[in-house]
This record gives sequence, structure tokens and C-alpha cells, in this order.
Amino acid sequence: MKLIKLVFSAFISMIANSIILRMANEYNITPANFARNDDFLFLDDPEMHIKVLGDPAWTEFKPFGYAELEKSFSIDKEYAEFKTGIPETLVAKTAISVKRTFECKLKQLQPEILALLQQAIIEAGSGENYVHIGSEPPTQLNLAVILKGKTLNGKNLELRIRKLIPSPESVKIALGSKEYASLDFKGDVVVDEDPLYNNFSWRCYGEVSTTAGITSADDDITVASATGIEVGMYAYGAGIPQGATVSGISGTTVTLSANATATGASVAVKFVTAENMLKSDVAYWICEAAA
Repeated sequence: MKLIKLVFSAFISMIANSIILRMANEYNITPANFARNDDFLFLDDPEMHIKVLGDPAWTEFKPFGYAELEKSFSIDKEYAEFKTGIPETLVAKTAISVKRTFECKLKQLQPEILALLQQAIIEAGSGENYVHIGSEPPTQLNLAVILKGKTLNGKNLELRIRKLIPSPESVKIALGSKEYASLDFKGDVVVDEDPLYNNFSWRCYGEVSTTAGITSADDDITVASATGIEVGMYAYGAGIPQGATVSGISGTTVTLSANATATGASVAVKFVTAENMLKSDVAYWICEAAA
């Protein structure tokens, strides 16, 4: 029994060490890059830009206002723990649910912002606009959000949230002050099931980017370079149907699981594995590197 217990304990120890090593390596954190430097502080009130997802009229991001005071991007996790031994030792801790929220005070009270945050409807009038608040609110919108700021040393810093659902259950509007009026903004940050389809120019972890010749009604495309492309990867680009994957590769010819819907000579295309998409389907930061 002691032998079995020792073997079992050694096995659990190996699992725990494997989990710790795997998690540490997956972060891609390099010790040499750590610095104690005030230049890395987020400076001033960042600009907030939005795009309404699922609306073809929104082809680009538009300024939404400035995020002031108490701005935060929070992540709350609930864990399941696995313990063994006497006394009990924590072997593994796995997140079973994650809730992410973004909130701030927003400076800018144009009618469109009042309508979006209060689930109201805009009506244009003669020389004035109206924002109607009723007992039956319109359908909730899904937004993609960019928060643009700078560090103390003038480097650009962005937080890009792929999919945010405004949470208007608690909306307070400051109806004037010495400097400006503001209103509370809060949203639930959720998973974007198809991030490169909704925002092709945004980056996914481990994506492969190139150009390709595409012919309508043909499932073969000719890429400038097939380096890094693998069978099973999801494919994206103008004329490539949503959900198409790579089913074959021969030289620079990539066969897709669906026929193209448009023709183009040098179309920007991207490829990403399902695993890597899951690692980057919520949000990401862009940190400008020092010269």
C-alpha cells in the first residue's frame, strides 16, 4: 500500500509540475522584458471608439467619447480545486467560469451615445433631435470597442475588446458640473465566436497572413506563401465564406472546404487554428515597443 501511495503521490506531483511548467511557458513571458519603469503607466483619459457588430453600415470605428475616472477592465473567475493528501495539498486549480466587464465614466453626450446607453430611439426633428425612452426598449446592440491611450513616454497603448454588450441596468448621468457632464458606461465583455470575420484587420494569436488569388465558385486559392498554413485552419478574406477551413495544401495551392464567392488577384487572407483562436477571442492589448 505504501508503494502504491508513493507512486500515486509521485504521479500527482508530476501532473502538478507539468501544469505549472505548461502554463508558464504558454504565456510567452520573458524575464528580461520586465522593468521597473514609470514610463509604462497609462496616461490621461483614453479615447473610446466603437463599431456596431452585425450592421453592414458600420465599416469603420467611430469616436464614442473619452473614458475618464475609475475606468477598469475586470475579470472575475470561479475556480474548481483539486486537492489530495493529508494534510490536503492543492494540486490543480481550474477556472470553470469567467465574467469580464469594462466600465468607465464617459465624457460626451451626443444623442447617439444617449440612445445607445439608455436603450432609446433617436428621432430627427426640424433643427433638433429627440431621444425617446420607452417601456419597451429596442434590441440590444453588440459592440466592438477600442480604447486608445498613451504611456508616460508617449508610446501608444490600446485595449481592443472584440465583443461587448452594454449593460444599461444601472445608468447614471451627471447633468452638468463645473467642467463637463458625464455618464456611467458599463458592458459585459463576451466571447466573439468568429473574431476575424467581425474584424478582419484585428490580430488573432498565431495567425498566418498572406495574399491570394481567388476565383469565384472555385475551392482552390493560390497563396503568395504557404509557410505556416496547415490543414484544418480556418481561412478568412474577402470572397472566402464564413467558416471555411483548409482541406488540402499542394505547393502554393490551398484547397478550402467551401467555394469562393468572389474573384480577386491579390486578396489579403488569414489563417488561424481553432486552438489559437480560442486563446484570443475576447480582447487584446497593443503595446507600442520602445525604440
